[in-house]
Amino acid sequence: MAYANEGKIISLKAGETLTSGIAVYLSAANTVSIAITSSVAIIGITSNYADTNDGIGIIVDGVAKCVCNASIGFGDLVGLATDATGKVKSLNGINNTASTMIPLIGVALETGTSTSLIPVTLQLGNSVLR
Repeated sequence: MAYANEGKIISLKAGETLTSGIAVYLSAANTVSIAITSSVAIIGITSNYADTNDGIGIIVDGVAKCVCNASIGFGDLVGLATDATGKVKSLNGINNTASTMIPLIGVALETGTSTSLIPVTLQLGNSVLR
C-alpha cells in the first residue's frame, strides 16, 4: 500500500553522501549528516539521494519511508539502529532496566526486513529507555 506524506519536507545541504530513507542530524548550519549515534538530535529522514554539498529533502513530519537494519513488525516503535548507518530498528522488547535513552523515530506502518524501506509515522523529539 502506498502512503502519501502529508507532513513537512525541508531542504538542507548534505554534509556527506546521503541515501533515501535514513535518519539525519544537523552537523553544521543548514547541513545534515547520517545520525550514527543515539546522542545526536535526529532532525528527520532523507527523502532522496544527495552527494556532499548538494541540496536534500528532509522529511520532518508525517510519514517517511525508512530503511530497516533488521526485521521490524507493523505497529513496532522504531528508533535509530546502532550500526552507524542511519537505519531504523524495532524498539519492541527493549530492556527497560537500562538507563540509556534512545531517540524514538516513530511507529512502523508495515512489516519490513533488513534493508527494506517501510513507512513510519514520525514522532521525532521523543526518547525511550533502552
